[in-house]
Amino acid sequence: MLCVSPRQKIKGTKKNKFTADEDALLTQLVQNYGIFDWDTIAQKMNNRTPRQCRDRWNYYLNPNVKNRPWTPDEENILIEKYMKIGPKWAVLCQFFDSRTDANVKNHFLLIQRRIKRGNEDSFSIPQKIVEKKEIKTPEVSILEDLFLTSPGEDDSWFFC
Repeated sequence: MLCVSPRQKIKGTKKNKFTADEDALLTQLVQNYGIFDWDTIAQKMNNRTPRQCRDRWNYYLNPNVKNRPWTPDEENILIEKYMKIGPKWAVLCQFFDSRTDANVKNHFLLIQRRIKRGNEDSFSIPQKIVEKKEIKTPEVSILEDLFLTSPGEDDSWFFC
């Protein structure tokens, strides 16, 4: 059986970058139809899938999303929180004002590449991480910390 991607199912769907005209049209269509009717918006966009339209809006065009450069403080917070929480991007993005989960993940991976290559001069990161050339993920997840308690500990919060 041959797998077919959603883009191949829609004849003539574009794979290339959105143009400025498409961005303007998408912004107008979101104002008209809202952020939940991606099927209708995609039909009006000509050759774009609902997912392409949704992702373009959510990650780039939404006025509530910041796509400005990261500050050294933000990078330090990202590393610190990652070392405590791990690669839970939807959780991590909540520590940053107007950054998406994809933006947080992509920037973390950029930091990781810089550290491995030894290009950490452009931002301030903890020296112990620079020396080890890696960022460790936590060994115990936050959920395990929250829900796995030792016998005999106060279990009253389970009951109303």
